[in-house]
Amino acid sequence: MKTFLKYLLASLIGTFIALFLVFFVAIGSMISSFSVKTGKEPQPEIKENSLLRITFNENVTDKPTINPFDFSLFDFGKIEKNNISLKSFIDHIKKAKTDKRIKGIYLDFKGFNLTLSKAEEIRNALLDFKKSGKFIIAHADMYSQYQYYIATVADKIYLTPEGAMLFQGMNAQIMFYKNLLDKLNIKPEVIRHGKFKSAVEPFILDSMSQANYLQTKTYVSSLWNHILEAISATRNIPVDTLNAYADNLTIDSDSAALLHHLVDGLKYQDEVETELKKMLELKDKDEINYVSMNKYAKTTLPFEITKNKIAIIYAVGQIETGNGKEPDKIYPDRLIKYIHEATKDSSVKAIVLRVNSPGGSALSSEIIWRELILAKKEKPLVISMGDLAASGGYYISSAGDYIVANPTTITGSIGVFGLLWNAKEFLNNKVGINVHGYKTNKYADLGSFYRPLTNYERQKMQNLVEKTYRTFITRVANGRNMTTAQVDSIGQGRVWSGINAKKIGLVDKFGGLNDAIKIAAKRARIKKYKVVEYPKKKEFMEVLMDALKDDFAQTYINTLIPEEIGKQAEILNFIKTHKGVMALMPYNITFN
Repeated sequence: MKTFLKYLLASLIGTFIALFLVFFVAIGSMISSFSVKTGKEPQPEIKENSLLRITFNENVTDKPTINPFDFSLFDFGKIEKNNISLKSFIDHIKKAKTDKRIKGIYLDFKGFNLTLSKAEEIRNALLDFKKSGKFIIAHADMYSQYQYYIATVADKIYLTPEGAMLFQGMNAQIMFYKNLLDKLNIKPEVIRHGKFKSAVEPFILDSMSQANYLQTKTYVSSLWNHILEAISATRNIPVDTLNAYADNLTIDSDSAALLHHLVDGLKYQDEVETELKKMLELKDKDEINYVSMNKYAKTTLPFEITKNKIAIIYAVGQIETGNGKEPDKIYPDRLIKYIHEATKDSSVKAIVLRVNSPGGSALSSEIIWRELILAKKEKPLVISMGDLAASGGYYISSAGDYIVANPTTITGSIGVFGLLWNAKEFLNNKVGINVHGYKTNKYADLGSFYRPLTNYERQKMQNLVEKTYRTFITRVANGRNMTTAQVDSIGQGRVWSGINAKKIGLVDKFGGLNDAIKIAAKRARIKKYKVVEYPKKKEFMEVLMDALKDDFAQTYINTLIPEEIGKQAEILNFIKTHKGVMALMPYNITFN
């Protein structure tokens, strides 16, 4: 009955979606017609003496939204609004720096959908904006640590009276499932190389191993120290003092934040607006011309009239096998298609690969690496690391001529593990199922979900893991001009921050995506260029046809009606999707 209702609901939703999409075909046609006739899309009006208001309610993504409109319905299972790419966000802050209509920026924290690495790039863009001499004012009812980290670029930081502020240090937490698996009688069959390869630890241990604790301590401490040094530089508070505040929970109220100079004043929204009017030379009765980032991002950026292009190829998500359709994962066939297109396009003079991946399939990583090596023979290849470029993410990055990362990027994790599952006792004892069959050869059922590995099979799997690891460190050694022994000494599955990674030679320079683009242009010896992005933005009718495919409704039903079985759902999903030889970092670390 449950299955019937599920598919009935899927059918109804599919029908509704189809009708909804058809309704917008006419609108899409009119907009397309207008664009063809005018040669450009209509631009929003930006008045003189305007203030760019950034609320951080936007969903900032690595790659640009592929649909030509901002209707969340088209975003292939992602029920989100106000999508904006990180590049667009930063490019428009850069534009505002010289836009005479924009007099300053108001950081009005209403939400926060940023990871630490994205916050780092936006913060750097805001610091650059201040070089124009224009002002930045920040205000919030409550500051989280990441919000405050960005707010510290402002000329003045205000907090609502009776508002709250968190300043307590960083922590990274990993959830361990061994006891749950023991209760379910499910046994992981783990084969790994690398004492730091901790991706499998949640399934075989009750707590962090000493090696995993050491690596976590190292990279989390480096991230926290980086944040403290940045805050210290803009707020003129010593790092030791800031650490003492966190150790003692000194900042426990709005008055404490003011007393210890973390904020410049306690003001309500209307009081902040009164100050903004004075800065804009407005009268009390005048309205402030606010421009939201979403609106401003629809204005045209300055561009060069040239045939030369720099291609950005986005490698975002876990690395899978084959040619899947999920937009937030990396499939080799799809990524290779983009690499081929950029390589064959004679107007593309250099390629920037933007990597934001915890890794995944070792074989897929090798296939992607090979295509990048071939592309590098034709034109410069620069790697830009986002939040994550670890394990398989670093594997593909090692093909680059030059690697740019944020200090806050999580990278490294050069290691390999094999993971199979034995659910024989679970099936026998928990659900009363026995499995028997016939096999033509002794090991025909190797990897079966229904029995444990034999010692001989385990050794064969270990050999495969060791072979893959040797290939991995060889790829890195060749790409980074190291010996395999040097790579092995910093490998072993160990995770590093971007700060650590630069010190040990895994990264060449600190910087964001725009920095990587500039380096690519320099290596291509071009001064004028346009930027093209892969995957390319889809036209309206392409989105429509994709949406009407048979599996569209099922995609939404899977998104809208998740199975409510708590932790077991997470475990069983991992069991379902993670088998074989993987180059994957600890997948479920939570930062606070």
